[in-house]
This record gives sequence, structure tokens and C-alpha cells, in this order.
Amino acid sequence: MTRFIQIIIFTSFLAAMSFVACTQTGPQTESSQEQHTEHVTEKHTDAATKDIKVERPPEPQPEPTPEKTTRCLTPKALGAGPYFKDITKEVGLGEDGIKAYGTKITSADLDQDGYPDLIIHGNEAKRDDWTASPPVRYRWVLYNRPHPSIKDKRIFVDQTKESGYAQTRDPKVLGRASHFALYADVNNDGHLDIFSAAKSDANKPNEDHTDRSRVLLQDEKGTFSFATGATDITPSASQLWSTTSATFLDYDRDGIIDIFVGFWYKNYGRSYEALQDRLYKGRGDGTFEDVTAKTGLTTLPFQQGYKNGTNHKPTYGVTSCDVNDDGYTDLLVSAYGRQYNMLYLNNGRGSFTELGRPSGFAGDEQRDPKDNEFYRCFCAAYPIQCPAGVPKPRIQCSNPPPWNNTLDSHPFRLNGNTFTTVCGDINRDGKNDLYNTEIRHWHIGTSSDPTQLLLNITSGSTIKFKRMAPQTVGMSRPKTGSWNQGDLMAAFLDFDNDGREDIYLCNSDYPFTYGHLFHQQTPKADGTPTFTDIAKKAGVDHARAVGVTAIDIDNDGDLDLVIGSSRARCKAAEGCPWKVNEVRVYENLVGQDTNWLKISLRGKGKGGTNKMGIGSTIWVTAGGVTQMKEISGGYGVSGQQHGLVAHFGLGKHCTIEKIMVRWANSSRGRQVFENVQANQHIQINEGVDTLTTR
Repeated sequence: MTRFIQIIIFTSFLAAMSFVACTQTGPQTESSQEQHTEHVTEKHTDAATKDIKVERPPEPQPEPTPEKTTRCLTPKALGAGPYFKDITKEVGLGEDGIKAYGTKITSADLDQDGYPDLIIHGNEAKRDDWTASPPVRYRWVLYNRPHPSIKDKRIFVDQTKESGYAQTRDPKVLGRASHFALYADVNNDGHLDIFSAAKSDANKPNEDHTDRSRVLLQDEKGTFSFATGATDITPSASQLWSTTSATFLDYDRDGIIDIFVGFWYKNYGRSYEALQDRLYKGRGDGTFEDVTAKTGLTTLPFQQGYKNGTNHKPTYGVTSCDVNDDGYTDLLVSAYGRQYNMLYLNNGRGSFTELGRPSGFAGDEQRDPKDNEFYRCFCAAYPIQCPAGVPKPRIQCSNPPPWNNTLDSHPFRLNGNTFTTVCGDINRDGKNDLYNTEIRHWHIGTSSDPTQLLLNITSGSTIKFKRMAPQTVGMSRPKTGSWNQGDLMAAFLDFDNDGREDIYLCNSDYPFTYGHLFHQQTPKADGTPTFTDIAKKAGVDHARAVGVTAIDIDNDGDLDLVIGSSRARCKAAEGCPWKVNEVRVYENLVGQDTNWLKISLRGKGKGGTNKMGIGSTIWVTAGGVTQMKEISGGYGVSGQQHGLVAHFGLGKHCTIEKIMVRWANSSRGRQVFENVQANQHIQINEGVDTLTTR
């Protein structure tokens, strides 16, 4: 367990002290796992927002801050690269170590020792076989430990069996067929718990592994066990639900963690019918109540709702964050099948209003299918049903053409194949922006939405996002021939600690795809953010990248990357080098040379803020520039999560003028601290006037 050094300095003493800020010189440096086929989905009704008010409590007076001596760093220019080093072998993974192969990677400090741990899931929807020799494995719980022989180095240790994560309902059988893991303290006892999602396939009932989504509670000894008691979060034996995603939040600000779970098609490939996404309210003991209907989140069967977008969506990702800065957590649904995405605005009264289309989140405005090859085939076969001027198809058409003109021409089918929505403040204006990752194919045309940055331009009660064309912000990629983009997952991270968020994008499953690192540059004169893809130069152009977590493995102040590998449609001649789903660990070589700050939050629990502060917002001001981050309960396809520590790059600034926290409690109360020194990991406890260093 973490040892905390409690620094308590009375206000009177602080007033008598003369705070000496550190100074410096120098310049500031600046797949998916499934087979993807074009299919259909839904959208929600427009709703008025005039009665939704943004209320902010008054800003409190700053709390006294402890004096602490820390080093001050002089940033260095990035140089020619590489900026990352593959240390997979050094940390005990790979062919010569723990053969942890997977496509879904999440991280959290499971044992609260100050170092992030990993849970890796493979792509197989079957149980591990611990009776085989050697065991057949698809899941690993890896704890971050000191290297046994190299000072100041870290190594991962396999604790899957010992942790209890592999348990099934039968105490004699190990190897639970979990799909992904997500972390929060659901019972507010100070120990991280896990939502272990299981995915079933209704098309293959004879292959049912019988495992269902469960909550695992961690005890004081670090062992996980199933939460007991009646709960709605675990589907029944007959409910073969395709769980794709989940996000922890506290939607009603009662200090108890809730969870929103996304589901896919009911029977993929057989109909457009999908499953209802569900919000479960936590009871504080590891059990949950389904409050989907009570909170206004109910959607409709396909035929009843597709025309106005209120049908169940084939959801690939769900995300929770505050999009209008009112202190309440909103919900985002990332839909497959080129259907509308959905944005549920939290009204602060225990219910949500769907605003996907009026906000601009549902899809872009390009809905002309004339460059869709399937549509061209249809028009070639039935010209009387099409307008003049539709070009001839460039593919060999089937008979009948693969185009349903009644459904496929409808606006609900002319959006994106969205897998992940990342939420964060990209342009430092104090508003959460969004980044949608999309699967896209050349033959479907421009009516299929691209992977795109959505800048938050919300004003008052009008929730609005501005879609930025990739070429406008420096994120366009060359497209030649029969191209495909398999953008499944992404992470925001400030890899060089210059104070600007960068983006790592996982692109996989298709020929010659690889990961992209978009490095944020100085914005344009009008404030538009700009990026440059430096993945090759940085050394993280990982082939078929799928699954990523950005964490500080060695606690040196910068964010390292752990990246998985897809073998979908894998051919060596098409840029796929993997024989297995290798997981690679990339050490950040540059960020530690620039000033930084890490912040953990600890809430009071029930009646206050949930224990780990999920949904709370932190503002850090250094050098007159304010950054904002929200403690995330996970997002996107397969529940992506990068721990529960907020990481801030500070550039050349080694004194933070102000830290402000807005707690995720019923009053949305705030605390302020001033004159905090950089290059340390601090913990802020709800209602406590002093900081703790970790």
C-alpha cells in the first residue's frame, strides 16, 4: 500500500514564511477485434435546452499550501528522435518474459502503491484453460513491481490467479471469459474494484461460455471476489448480450459510483435490431439497480425508432464527461453502422435529455452517397430511382446490388462507424472537446464520417460542437487505391509535457495501418489547434496498433505507452508483422526533462464525492495558462482507461499559481490551492485544507 507523507503546515506559519519560487531559463519545447461490415443503426429525438441552466457555486478562497522543495527543470528541444524506446523485454513482457498477448489494455494502480498496473485481455471470447500445460491464456493481471536486480527499474509480475480476477462461478474452475476491465471504488472502502465485462454472441448459443458481466470487489489484502447480493448489472443465463463498452460515473452526485454499459447488435448480420444501452445506479455495496427508464435513457426497437433516431444503437463505445461545464456528468454513445451518435445531457435532476443531432455530435452534414460504390451499383441497375449524374461504379457489382435504397439513403445511415469518443480540453479554453475514431472504407465514400476532432463551442444552454476537417488541424492522412482506415481507439496525452494535449490514434485491422502520434503545435492565429503526425520519428508507429494506455510506468513524470497489436486480416505482405497479438511497452525518453504535476483525488464517499473522485474536474494554472482535466471513469470501445491520476505538463513553469478542484458532489463544491511547486505527485482530499505528497 502507498506510504503517504502528510505535510501539515498551519496557516499562521505559512503567512510568516516567504515562499521562494523556483526559477529557470531555457526555451519551452513545445479492429477492431471483430470483422467489420457496413450495417445499420439509430438516433434520438431533438430536445429543447432552454430550461437547462449552467449553475456554478461561488469560487472559494484558496487553501494554504505546504512548502516543499522540488527541482526545477529546463526543457530541452525534442531533437531528431526517437522519443520513445521499446522496453518490453526490460519490463518482463514478450517472448522472453510473460507472454501477455492482447488487444484490450487498461491500467490503474490496483494496490495503491503509487505505480500503475495493467490488465490485458486478448480477443478470444472463451475461457482460459489453467489445466493445460502450459496454461492457455487470454487474460493477464500484471502488477508493477521493483526490478529484482536493477536499481530504479520496474518489472511487471503476473498475479492473475493470485488476484482472484480469474475466478468463475464455480470455485473449482479458473479462467473467466471476461472481455475488458474497468476500475472504480464502487463501495467507497478505499480499494479499487473492477467491472469485468463479458461479451456473449446470440448467433452462437451453443458456444456460450456462460460467464456474464460482474463486479469484483477488492479487499484489504488485495484480493478480488464477486460482489454478492441481487444486482441488475449481471445478465441472466438466457441473456446473450453483446457488451462492448462501459464507463463509471456518479450521475446523481450522491457519492456512490454508477455505471453506464453499451451493447451492440442483438443478432449481428441478421437484422438492424440492437440492444438497449443501460444505466445502472450503484447501491454502494457492489450491487446495482437498472435506472435506464427512470432517467429518460430508454430507446426503441428499430422499426419504431430509426426514422427519428430513437432506436437502439449498435453501440461500440460509451463515454462520460461534462460537456457543458455545469458540474454534472453527461453521456456519449458512439454508434456503429453509420448510425447517429447520441449525446445525453445530464439535467442535474436525475434525468437526461438527448441532444446528439442539434449539438453536432450525431454525425457530420456530408450525406450525399454519390461516391458510395454500392449506391452507384444500385443506380446502374435501377437508374429511374436515382437522380441524374450519378457516376458509374468502380467495382464489380453483385445482383442484386448491396444497397437498400429505402434504408441506406436515409440520413440515419449516412454518419460514421464510431468506435471511441475521447473527451478532454484540447485547446485550453476550459471546455471538454471530443475526438471520434471511425472505421472508414474507400468504397463507402465521403458520407461515412472521418476520424475527427470536435471543438466544444457551447454557449450558455446551447450545446454545440464544431467538426474540424482533418486537413484543417493537420491530421489528414494520404489515401491511395483501395484504402481503409481502422481507427478504433485513441488516447489524449501530453507526451512532451509542453502543456498541450497530444493524441495517440490506434489504426489497425487493414493493410499497412499503424499507430499515429499527433503532436500538438502552436495554434493558428484564430486559436485553431494544429497537429503534426510524428509517430515514425517518435518511434511509436506501431503496426496494426489496437489497445493503448498512457501511464507513467516508472514515476519519472512523463507518460509512457503500452500498445497492443491486431492480427485481423493479417498478411505480412500488407504490413502485418505479428504472429501473435503482441503487447509492446514504450518508455518516454523526453517528457521527464520538462516540468509536470500529477494529481490524485480522494473523496469522502457517500454523501460527498466518490472515493476516487471520478467525474471531478481539476484546473491547473501555470505561467498564466490554465489547463483543465476531468477524472475519467473510462471511455470508448472496450472501456479504455489510463488510471485515475490527472497528469499535467507545465513546460518551463515550475510554480503553479493555482489549482482548483470542483468535486463531483451534490453541491459541486470547490477547493483552491495556490503556489504549488511542480514535479511532484500530490493528493487532494475532499474538504481537507492541506495537500499530501505521494
